[in-house]
Amino acid sequence: MISPIIDENTIERLRAMINSVSRIVITCHKSPDGDALGSSLALCHVLRRLGKNAVVVTPDMAPKSLEFIPGVRELVVFTKHELRARNVLNDAQLIFCLDFNSFKRVDRLAELIEPLKVKRVLIDHHLDPDDVFDVAISFPEASSTCELVFRTLMQMGLLRFMDRHAASCLYVGLLTDTGGFAYSCDNPEFYEILYNLYSSGPKPC
Repeated sequence: MISPIIDENTIERLRAMINSVSRIVITCHKSPDGDALGSSLALCHVLRRLGKNAVVVTPDMAPKSLEFIPGVRELVVFTKHELRARNVLNDAQLIFCLDFNSFKRVDRLAELIEPLKVKRVLIDHHLDPDDVFDVAISFPEASSTCELVFRTLMQMGLLRFMDRHAASCLYVGLLTDTGGFAYSCDNPEFYEILYNLYSSGPKPC
């Protein structure tokens, strides 16, 4: 059984934030890897199935090796579409910050995000996050941010909104941040999460 590691008060605050808005931006660190893209796009898929207008804004381009991830072609890339990225961020009512612990890691996007008067939610597994987030889900012992996104959705009762596309995205992050299941995956619950992903429709890529 997958244990609830996130404080219930945090879950309730996050649920209230999501329920009170319609326009949500998700962002991740510069030079995004499988975990950054996988967690961001998985959350985006789920939020859209909830009826939210969710958009992923990245500081720069995704590597060609990850262009197979569902939804990657819909990214708003700041270095490619700066005006659109600015407009999307200025219109946001809630911002998710995934797979980074400091705004230093989002490059020039920090100049846009930090002044905004909107709530910011951190979901991350790196050490020593900055104290600039309204809600922080930070567990350095987790294998990946994708694992934490899964756990967050599970505790919020939202796994029923996870389709095969979201499952594929999370699988990518679990795979890449453990070196193909070679390290940082000695917790038995890690494999229960994998099983749940494989059970969410067609098997992930």
